[in-house]
Amino acid sequence: MARNVQIHVAVRSDIKDKFAKIANGYGMTMSALASYIIGQYVYNHEKLINPLSDDVRFLIKDKIEQVFEEEGEGRGEAFTLDMEEAPC
Repeated sequence: MARNVQIHVAVRSDIKDKFAKIANGYGMTMSALASYIIGQYVYNHEKLINPLSDDVRFLIKDKIEQVFEEEGEGRGEAFTLDMEEAPC
């Protein structure tokens, strides 16, 4: 797949030097290695992180619903929020 978009990234000079050595060790340019690393991160994020965050979101939603149900039945501790004291 053709790479036709550029991303400019600012790093410290010592990081650039270390990254250049790593890329050279793989026989790649810094650009090619950075492209590979970013591509892998995006792939992993889409395949692993997003579904996980959906699962976590559902768990949190279920727990909040459970707390409100328990409050309605008088089984949980009272939950109040004073909007005047809430941080903005």
